[in-house]
Amino acid sequence: LAPRAGEAVLADVASVRGPVEAFARELGAAVRIVGMHPMAGTTATGFRSADAALFRGRSFLVVPAAGADARALALVGEIARDAGGVVIVCSALEHDRVVALTSALPLALAVALSVSAADGATELAPFAGPGFRDTTRLAATGADLAEAMLLANSANVVVAIARLRTALDDLERAIADRDAAGLRAVLERARTVRARLD
Repeated sequence: LAPRAGEAVLADVASVRGPVEAFARELGAAVRIVGMHPMAGTTATGFRSADAALFRGRSFLVVPAAGADARALALVGEIARDAGGVVIVCSALEHDRVVALTSALPLALAVALSVSAADGATELAPFAGPGFRDTTRLAATGADLAEAMLLANSANVVVAIARLRTALDDLERAIADRDAAGLRAVLERARTVRARLD
């Protein structure tokens, strides 16, 4: 579309912004590209899964690429608000760093948890309550989308996984050493972080 865009604004919903930003920089000011990434979704696919209220009240990340002007940004912001989203403007660099933590890392964790639990038991369904089901929900994400989310933003995802590994190591150490004070410190920190989301 870029060679034919003219004065039009090109908006996309890619969940990784780095490649789009690199493409926009190659084009210079010749085209106006603005990303609009809603922080909402389900693992369901297809038109039957459509939900008109999906974006209502959800953060809608608006990411202007090189060459985008204020008018392009305003137009995409208006579309996001019309869809019910709460607009947050950020750079491609910030977007990809934060989304690695809030989208790709939960996906990776859900995959790892599902695989590790399956290796430890033959039939999980009778034993799996809401905690396990909620925590592994993202493992049902289609392989094409999951692969793109993890590989297209690989540098940030690898850093996020390393942070998770450190946190798991701290938990494991506290549990193995029966270090109640150390364990409580980690648990309280986690509760504080989670409470801020609400």
